[in-house]
Amino acid sequence: MKYIITESQLNNYLNKESLIPGKYGDMIEKMIVNYIGPEKICDIAVTCSERDENFYLIVVLLNNYAPHNLSGKLSRFIKTFIPIDLFLNIDERTCNPHNLM
Repeated sequence: MKYIITESQLNNYLNKESLIPGKYGDMIEKMIVNYIGPEKICDIAVTCSERDENFYLIVVLLNNYAPHNLSGKLSRFIKTFIPIDLFLNIDERTCNPHNLM
């Protein structure tokens, strides 16, 4: 089976140009991908607060539905390894219709 992919589908959904990754940004993103699975994630944006380097805002776009209390479980998982405060938002969308489970 062949798929037609447009150029816009290759680009990420979130504009990450002005994000401040902070000290733990890359590590947080890797932890989220490992916890959820790369096939279920459309995009992730992690930014550090300008006022407090230990506060992170995280947005995760999932390809399909989010299991019950995923944001709470994921927040606790991240805080177990990294001493930060965070706000985590998980959005359900269909970013790749061929990747639905």
